[in-house]
Order: sequence, then structure tokens, then C-alpha cells
Amino acid sequence: KYKITSVSNSQIVLEKNESYRYNDKQNKNIQKIDVLIFDEIGEVYNSFKLGNIDLMNTSSFLYEDYIGTIGYYVKEYKGREFDFLSCNCNDYLLKQKSVRQAINFAIDKGNIVSTIYNNKYYTSDYVLDYGSYIYDNSAVSSGYNPEKAKEILLNDGWVYSNNRWKKDGNILSITISVNSSNVERCEVANLIKSQLENIGIIVNVKKISDSQYNYYLANKNYQILLTGVYNSYSPDINYFYGDGNIANYKNDNISNSINDVKNI
Repeated sequence: KYKITSVSNSQIVLEKNESYRYNDKQNKNIQKIDVLIFDEIGEVYNSFKLGNIDLMNTSSFLYEDYIGTIGYYVKEYKGREFDFLSCNCNDYLLKQKSVRQAINFAIDKGNIVSTIYNNKYYTSDYVLDYGSYIYDNSAVSSGYNPEKAKEILLNDGWVYSNNRWKKDGNILSITISVNSSNVERCEVANLIKSQLENIGIIVNVKKISDSQYNYYLANKNYQILLTGVYNSYSPDINYFYGDGNIANYKNDNISNSINDVKNI
């Protein structure tokens, strides 16, 4: 609908394209768009506050700290960042479905979003949240149910005694590794620790360096890893459930289904 008429280090000028094939759908009011280029996001915020630009885009959920909360309209759309706990299914404890389910029900994801991310993130039940026609947004819930978590463990033979869970001589104690340079994720890990310990699951938060974090990802050398991905426009579940997946998860039915889809 618009064509580039000039480009410089500080500005790109777009003008209405009179040759656009759907000319009847052209915006009759906007004849020209000036795209201003800044070196720092702080310059963008300042220019916006001064009224020198009409529209800006930011992925920071702290933008209100810089431009305030009034005098503008916000259009919000979901990003593609997906943070999650990766449970190593080769681990003796985490290969047990009951343990993974109990961890899921004991974590208050809504509380994490409000406490750490100031309600700027969303909880999700599944990795295909972004852009997938099979994901039902209306059915999303945090899944938080600590009593259900306890029930699952009891039904699987775990015994609760002296504020801890025991089974076959093993204590339900887990280590969550998190990249120390990611401040928000470290806060999330500490909050998860508190939530899990509320139902008797012992948690050690292990803060690791960037190099350790990359090593853990490459070699799947962890018990639980607080990590994340940047989903594509067409999300792929192979990273989570396919061959060589991040969690060492194995399920023949799922593997066969994924391979069938590839063949199709």
C-alpha cells in the first residue's frame, strides 16, 4: 500500500502507492509515513512522550515506567516467548509421571505472572499456544491445584511424613537449574521453590553461568531446567516431544504420530 521514497540513517519515508492493485482499500487519510530510526530505546520513549512520534512498538513489559500510563492508546498482541520447566525424563524421580503431574499442579502460574511479570505475560497449557488453530484459548487455566498434587503422590505410593515425601527409600527432592544472568527467571525459580515446598517437595535452586546453561541444554545434563524458546509462526512440537527432545521424553505413540505427520 506504500512505497519507499527515501532512506537515510535516521529516517525511512513511505508514501502512498497510487499503483496499488487494491486502490479502493487504500487509507484515504494517511498519505505519508515517516519511520524514524533511533540508536536507543530510551530515545524512542522520550520522543513518544514529547509527541514527536505517533506510534511506537516495544516488547518490554516495563514501558509504563518510562512513558507513564495515560495519554495514549495501547494495542497489545501476544509475543512468541515461551518459558517452561524442562523435566529430564531420564532422571529417576522425574521419569515418574506422578511426580511431573504433582509439580505441575503445585505451581501457581497465575501468581508467577502477577508477582514477577506484573501481569504482562500469560499462562499457557501447551506449547502450540501461539498461532495454532488447535489451541483453545478459552480453556486455558493455570492448572493450580495443590490438593490434587498431594492426591496424585499418595495414589502413586508416596508417603508424607515430617514435611517431606518418601517412597521406596527415596525422598522427593529436586534441583531446578536456572541461568543466573536472567534476573526474572531466577525470581521465578525462587517462587516455584516456595510453592513446591508448600506441599512438601524439597527444592534446590541452582543458579548457573551462561556457559553452564548452554552445556546443560546441549547435553540435557540437568534434573529440571527453567528455560524458554522463541516460537516460530508455525510452532513445532519436535523440540519437546520428538526424537532427541530437550526433556529426554519417550513415548512410542507420540513418536509414531510425529513420524506419520512428517511422512504425510
